Amino acid sequence: MLGLIAFILRAQAALLPFLYLVIMLQPGDAPISVADGTVPLSNVRIEMTLSMLAWFGYAAFVGTGLWRGWPRARDTAAATFVIVLGAKLFVMGTYPSLVLDLLFVGLVAWYLYAKPNVVAFFDLGTPIEARIAARANADPKEEKVQRT
Repeated sequence: MLGLIAFILRAQAALLPFLYLVIMLQPGDAPISVADGTVPLSNVRIEMTLSMLAWFGYAAFVGTGLWRGWPRARDTAAATFVIVLGAKLFVMGTYPSLVLDLLFVGLVAWYLYAKPNVVAFFDLGTPIEARIAARANADPKEEKVQRT
């Protein structure tokens, strides 16, 4: 699952510059649909450029980070879900799907921080010195190796 999410984000980061060129090379009077209706592209060109640039940076960092096991990318992905939930609650003012949204964010948090194989994958991304120090500080009585 994590690999699929990372692949999708990396693919978006790879294709976004081409999409940007297709949209931005349109004439300034080309119509574009926004929340308030249809406006000329020249009215929203800067906003679109900034939002596409921000999404490109996010998708490139988080996609590559999830693929390679960077703990900072995991934190960024989890924070994104919490921020989106908070923004949704703040903007909407009503909370019709609060239980489902909290359940979804909780599921994402469990997957990224509690699922054993995902935690082990991201622990591999920590520097070797930190892992050696953690093993040196571990209690050898807790580690029971079963030999057959």
